Amino acid sequence: MKFASKNDAAAAARSLGSSGYRSDWLVANFIDESVSEAERRYAAEVMDGAWQSEVD
Repeated sequence: MKFASKNDAAAAARSLGSSGYRSDWLVANFIDESVSEAERRYAAEVMDGAWQSEVD
């Protein structure tokens, strides 16, 4: 999910408990228990990488 502010995203992530992950304005809700911890970490890394940019 994408939110208009980091504060809104933080509140949403908190409301999801352990199934929520926030990266700035984005929040993921890991509701499928078959998703492994490694897959969750990978998804988090991808979300975190969305905010990085390269300068040529």
